[in-house]
Amino acid sequence: MLYLLLVSTCRVANASGSISVGIPSLPELNRLLKRKRGSVGDGNSDLEFFQAGLLYFVENKAKCWWCNTDSCDAAMEMLHLFSIAESEHVIRYKTALAEQLTECEDCIVSYYASKAELRKLYAKQYKPNVIEPFFSGLGDWDAKRIVRNLANIETKTNASWTSVRIALIDALSDSANILFHSSVAAAVTKYAQSSLRSGSTLDLGSHLLPGFMALCFSKDRIIRTWAWRSLKLATNRNMPASFGMVEIVFVGILNHLATNAKFRTICPVSSSGYGEHLGRISFSFSADEAWHGMRVALSRLDNDFKARLVDRFDKLSEFVCQSLMRIEGTEFIEALRVFGLVIGAAEKSFVWPQISRNVGCTPEDFVTRIMGCPSFRRRFEIAADDTSSKDQLDDTVIAARDRQLRPVLEWITPFIESLHLPKDSVAIVAILNELLFKIRPDERVSQVNAAIATHTAMAIITHCLKLPTADRYMPDGKHLLGEFLLANYHVISGIAQGRDALSQSEMLISGAENLTELMLCEDLANMFKSFSEFSETAQRIQDNPDLFAEFDAKDREPIPILLHLPSVW
Repeated sequence: MLYLLLVSTCRVANASGSISVGIPSLPELNRLLKRKRGSVGDGNSDLEFFQAGLLYFVENKAKCWWCNTDSCDAAMEMLHLFSIAESEHVIRYKTALAEQLTECEDCIVSYYASKAELRKLYAKQYKPNVIEPFFSGLGDWDAKRIVRNLANIETKTNASWTSVRIALIDALSDSANILFHSSVAAAVTKYAQSSLRSGSTLDLGSHLLPGFMALCFSKDRIIRTWAWRSLKLATNRNMPASFGMVEIVFVGILNHLATNAKFRTICPVSSSGYGEHLGRISFSFSADEAWHGMRVALSRLDNDFKARLVDRFDKLSEFVCQSLMRIEGTEFIEALRVFGLVIGAAEKSFVWPQISRNVGCTPEDFVTRIMGCPSFRRRFEIAADDTSSKDQLDDTVIAARDRQLRPVLEWITPFIESLHLPKDSVAIVAILNELLFKIRPDERVSQVNAAIATHTAMAIITHCLKLPTADRYMPDGKHLLGEFLLANYHVISGIAQGRDALSQSEMLISGAENLTELMLCEDLANMFKSFSEFSETAQRIQDNPDLFAEFDAKDREPIPILLHLPSVW
């Protein structure tokens, strides 16, 4: 049990109710802290430190306990007081701490970081059944003061923006505040709704706050939009959150999606592994635009964080893939974007074997389903009020439209990287056939969109030409796209030589020329390697004529070149 449970409150104060020694300096306080940590279990060292801490932080009315690096460690150690019965001095300490957490943004950030650090320290000293009640109690105290602070701000007609920012940053700095305390979620939602409807943007600047991940799935559209915008606009790219809190957000939304799906689905959340977390979640998730929320949240996590998340939910790829087989419309597009993020972070060796086994979907099946889906095709087709079919193939127009088509194309790169090549190359050929021979010539597709489909296809071919040798060549020595390129190179050469309608685009002409040059260089390298092998064999035969009887030129494989087209050379 935490040893402070054994510290009697009467030892903190003398009989008169006041602290018995003078106010220490910060160096003196840190000296006592060092002695306390070096004498674990020494009641006298503990008592001296906490007496000095109460004097320094409370009686001295110290400013910025947490953002001051010299006092932060001592302030963190003082949180031990939450493990003892309340007394006059403990109550005054908590009141002073609550006041501190309304005055400085940096102190808020450091406070939550210190709580996480304290949990790590406790994990080395105490058992979970001791640690969890302590942090649960501290979390309840945080929730009450956050709700009280937001209520006080609401009653003030002239509350400063600084106080509002601090209160919101406080509430959103830890996902647990929103997830485990419905009162905090309700207070934040109420204040934000009122402010946003009155015209405020509630822009929290560079603070990329974990609580926004939970609010991405709020039942209130205004709150969801605020969370999405805040996550997207934050200048700090990566989410400064503990993995556990991000994990719990996904536990909640994935469980919600799986249990409310209109079709039988693989559940990526094991109730046996997450029962405790699911039991504590009081936040009410909404399935409305849930895939959008997942995409926004995942996009703010760095690659290592996403990889840990995908590894933790080892059926996540299967769940998203299976959902894509059943859904349509905007939901389909957002789920497709989530799929790209998920497989981009997944372990390559497991993704498609698991999906094929449990969902019955091969990479080629997936391409056929996705690129044949009406929701996918409609993105390329001309709407009744669309004037893009009249657009000249100006590269500026193409670049602008490319951003609009990115949601249905950005999954392709992580998809290719998730394949086992060259074995799964048929899936890449399926993508190229869809782009070049179904979307590009479709009369319902504008020239601008056809140009983007063609440019995407050329980018895929270029990517495949730069793969490691082991990935781009079949066991028989042929390139994984060799047959496709031999049969369809005329499309690329037509653009490069100005014989295609898409040759109006300088970007496409340049791309076709660069791709041709890359293929010719590949052929030259293959021919050089092959002739070098022949030369080495000839030299060995010349040195040892007896080898000639063993050499059968008829069994030699042809030189594996991509372009058997003399006119190109």
